[in-house]
Amino acid sequence: MIAYLGLGSNLYSPQRQLTQALKRLRQHQCIHIKKVSPMYHSVAQGNSAYPDYYNLAVKISTRLTAHQLLKQCQQIEQQFKRIRKKRWAPRTLDIDILLYGEQSIKTQELHVPHKELSHRDFVIIPLLAIEPDLKLPNGEYLSDIQFQHSHLIEKNTISQHYFDKHNASREKVEGMDDYFSLSVAG
Repeated sequence: MIAYLGLGSNLYSPQRQLTQALKRLRQHQCIHIKKVSPMYHSVAQGNSAYPDYYNLAVKISTRLTAHQLLKQCQQIEQQFKRIRKKRWAPRTLDIDILLYGEQSIKTQELHVPHKELSHRDFVIIPLLAIEPDLKLPNGEYLSDIQFQHSHLIEKNTISQHYFDKHNASREKVEGMDDYFSLSVAG
């Protein structure tokens, strides 16, 4: 199954957190990373006093069910000391299942497509970077949603950040023009 994940962090060296989270995802025998977006930087949503966020999107193939994938993502978040006390709080790592094939899933613990996907430029832009013609389960193209919410892009200054190449395994990620670090030395 093809799925798309959104990763974000704004605590304790967020770029390193995201790099290490990619490494953990790669280590799982049932998760295969296909594409990784550039890393994006944006102002924290909900409280501008919080540290800025770094976000990226990942296209994976997996043999896990959506609920098994959710459990795996939550286990990785826990390894990074993720605390779930209140909404919009700073976090070491957030891994969201954005899309799971063409499925629409609504259970108490999982909503796919992610219920806030169409309102978050920090999700839409990285997704479009890896899949410009991505079609949502409802038949709508993601690029049309970005156009509808382009005012968010102008208000939030988003700058693209590439991973640090000097402390990284130099591995080409399909579809990207540059190398991204997937593991950090040290």
